[in-house]
Amino acid sequence: MRKRLVITFIAMMVVAVGVHTLITQGWYPAAIVNGKFIGARSFGEAVASVNQYYEQALKTYAPETKEENKGISPTEVKRATLDKMIENELISHELKAMVGNEVPLLVQQKINALGTLSGAEFESAVKTLYGLTPARFRALVLEPQAREEILERKISAELNNSDFQTFLSDLRQKASVRILISDLYWENGKVVARGK
Repeated sequence: MRKRLVITFIAMMVVAVGVHTLITQGWYPAAIVNGKFIGARSFGEAVASVNQYYEQALKTYAPETKEENKGISPTEVKRATLDKMIENELISHELKAMVGNEVPLLVQQKINALGTLSGAEFESAVKTLYGLTPARFRALVLEPQAREEILERKISAELNNSDFQTFLSDLRQKASVRILISDLYWENGKVVARGK
């Protein structure tokens, strides 16, 4: 009996440490889109990147702006960022359904068409503007944008010049989205801030 109690206690401690590690490392979902997770860690990284870009843009284009007028609310940044990440996931899923395993190749070709995206100057610019490494910039910005452009071209070609924004709106309306961030929720195909 005593041995069983000790084993149970140790098992509970291992589970508690594991859950704590998952939470502190951001390895839990910020949202679930049609059964696919958007990780809290990626979401936090994207929010930080948006804030970094906004701060750098203000320094460059509006240096005389008073401090109190500089910011977009943190909730709005989170809302807009998560909304775009959900849209990116919907686009990724739809593109994969249309072209299958060709997606990585098509994305690579689209990014290659941009030219050289390497070197110290590129790395410095990405770090300064977005606060990201080139690899994370590629994953969070370039690849989703490439997938969106590829899907838009496919929709235009296959659905007789169908309006891409209408197509996206329909995708959003049909999506099953569960947001696990307390101050945001999904309503009518978009992320909404609570209390707004």
